[in-house]
Amino acid sequence: MKEYIEIAGRTFELGDEISFRNHVNSSNYHYPSLYKCYSSPSYRKVAIYEDWFTWFDINKRAEEWQYKETFGVRSYNTNFFTLGITMYDGHEWYYLEIFPSRNIAHRLYGTH
Repeated sequence: MKEYIEIAGRTFELGDEISFRNHVNSSNYHYPSLYKCYSSPSYRKVAIYEDWFTWFDINKRAEEWQYKETFGVRSYNTNFFTLGITMYDGHEWYYLEIFPSRNIAHRLYGTH
């Protein structure tokens, strides 16, 4: 049975735990912007990207949140893209994957 959690008003499927050290040393930790991936992104792509960026930007300013500079496009092709966010919610570190049809939150272990 799938588990779900809510982070700042958005629902995420809880994925497998990931090693923090392996994550920050991988290419998944450094994300390009939408405009580095597409020379002329569609209106829909821009709207989705800006919606998630606004969510990220609003929540990174909240006192209980502590973000690294890790928002951006994780993978892309001509049809769609996925976003990646690495964040701390005040209790745990998460790696968030934003897909067209679902959102997955992976807890990061080994952060201390």
